[in-house]
Amino acid sequence: MKDDKNMTPKELFDQNHSTVCVEAEKSIKDLGNPALILSTLLCTINFAAVFTIPGGFDEKSGIPILLSKPQYSELWMLMFFIGAALYDSVFTMGTVLSVLLSKFESDDFYIALPIKYCTIIISVYYSTAFTVLGCVQALNVQNIFMDKDVWWEQICNVKRV
Repeated sequence: MKDDKNMTPKELFDQNHSTVCVEAEKSIKDLGNPALILSTLLCTINFAAVFTIPGGFDEKSGIPILLSKPQYSELWMLMFFIGAALYDSVFTMGTVLSVLLSKFESDDFYIALPIKYCTIIISVYYSTAFTVLGCVQALNVQNIFMDKDVWWEQICNVKRV
């Protein structure tokens, strides 16, 4: 179906709303930058945490000390939290980069970009939640919560007088 100027409704819509598409493209790119920065920071933190196992390593064998102790399952739970946070943050970075590098055609604004932004928000949330759970689990592995009067002193490196 064409009008008197031989234009389809989609062509007419694109012509009349070209400035709106340019503004929407700019705002979408501006929304992606904070998510990319946050996911990069979370990825950096979790990547460093993967190689920093609480309890240290045995000097002779190089195996983590806590692998042979009763806290073995808690250590694996810590590694799960850190791994899940690392996966989610890398997934977020990839999704943000796919949004920033998209063509921003008018059809993308209907389904593709909203779904990608919902995915970004959900994966940033999970990455943050798993990072916090990893920190709490690291404190649990090191038995910091055992003495309820002293745990905050151990975290802050404060000595009792």
